[in-house]
Amino acid sequence: MAFDRNSGMAGRQTYIGHIKLAGVTFDGRQDIIRELNGDEIVIFKPEPDNQYDQFAVAVLLTDGTHLCYIPKEYNQQFFEDITQNRGVYKAKIS
Repeated sequence: MAFDRNSGMAGRQTYIGHIKLAGVTFDGRQDIIRELNGDEIVIFKPEPDNQYDQFAVAVLLTDGTHLCYIPKEYNQQFFEDITQNRGVYKAKIS
């Protein structure tokens, strides 16, 4: 997944790059991802009560389908930005 981050500062965007996402091998998620065309809108949902990681951020389709998670090495930054309204992330599934 490729990411851009809009810091909210006069529309300034920062290209983050490609991130290999976590948890795609569970619950048939690979089959779902394989069917995506790349134009889908995704939602980043912080999960502060996640039993494995307090900074977990789930990646969902707009219908609530759970695709994966932001990997641990990046999730705290995503979690804090999202929960503290410090920016908006845009993603492209690739």
